[in-house]
Amino acid sequence: MVTVTGNFWRNPFGLGKVPFNAVTDVRFSDVNISTGGGAAVLNDTAQGATYQNDDLIGGTIYLLFLDGVQFVQVAEDAIDPLQKQFWFDPVTGTVTFSYNIDDPVAITIFYSSTGTTGVAPTEPVTVAEFKNYAKIDTGSLEDTIITDMIITAREQCEDYLGVSIINRTVTAILNNSCGGIFLPYCPFISMVSVRDSEGEIIDTDNYTLSNKGISGMLFPQLLEPWDERITLSYTAGYGIPPSRIKTAILQQTFFLYENRGEAPMIYRGVEAAITMSPQALATLQRLRRVG
Repeated sequence: MVTVTGNFWRNPFGLGKVPFNAVTDVRFSDVNISTGGGAAVLNDTAQGATYQNDDLIGGTIYLLFLDGVQFVQVAEDAIDPLQKQFWFDPVTGTVTFSYNIDDPVAITIFYSSTGTTGVAPTEPVTVAEFKNYAKIDTGSLEDTIITDMIITAREQCEDYLGVSIINRTVTAILNNSCGGIFLPYCPFISMVSVRDSEGEIIDTDNYTLSNKGISGMLFPQLLEPWDERITLSYTAGYGIPPSRIKTAILQQTFFLYENRGEAPMIYRGVEAAITMSPQALATLQRLRRVG
C-alpha cells in the first residue's frame, strides 16, 4: 500500500528543488504485537485524584479512558487541570489525574507489564454485535460472510481515517526532509527500529520523536533526523477504539451487507458509485487525520 501525505513547501519563484515531507510507503503486519511482558486491558472504577493497581507496576500505559473519554499521558510537571491528562508512576503502579474525580467512574487502561499475556489483534466488532445491530436472524448460515465484511469494513474505516484501529506492527518509509513528519497509522505504542537510507540502525540518541520519554502522545512527529528516506517500524493501534469508530464499523459493515452482488448502489433514488456508507463517513469525519 502506498500513501502520500505530509507537509509540502511551495517555492513562490518556481526555482530549484523544494524540500518536502511525505509518507512514501506503509506496510502492516497484523500479528501479536506483545511488547515487554505483553499487553492487557484493565477495567475498573476510579475515584479521587489517584488510582493504584499492582498490575501496573513496572509497566507502560498505552491508552486510558475515563467513562469512555480518552485521557492523555504527560510528564508529572506538565499537568494542566483544564486538560484531560494523567501522569503515571510505574514504580508504584499509580495513576494521577489532572483533577479530582468526585463520583466513581469506569476506567479502562490498555497497558503492558511484567506477567501480562500478549493480546492478539481482534476485530472491535463481533458477528453477534453486528447481527444484533442489523437485526439479522439467519442462524449461523452467513457468519463467515459477515466475518469477512467486518474485516473489510474495519480496513475501509482505517484507510479513511489514516489510523490503526487494531493492534499491529507498522513499517513506514518516510521522506522527512523538512523534519516533523507525523507517523502514519497510529496511535503509537512503541518504536521497534529506525533505519537510515542504507538500512543501518539509528540508535535512540540520534532520532527524536515529539513524545520521546513521555508515553501517551498518540500521533507523534519524527522531529529528526531530516532525511529523504527513513524507515520506521513501530507498534500501533487503539486496541480498544473510541465508541464512535466502533459505531462506524457497524454502519459500514451493514452498508456492505446490504449492497452485495453486482446490483448498482441506489442512494436517495439515484444510482451512485459509493464505496463508503454515508452514515459511516458522517460518524468518522471529525476523527479523520488525512486529506
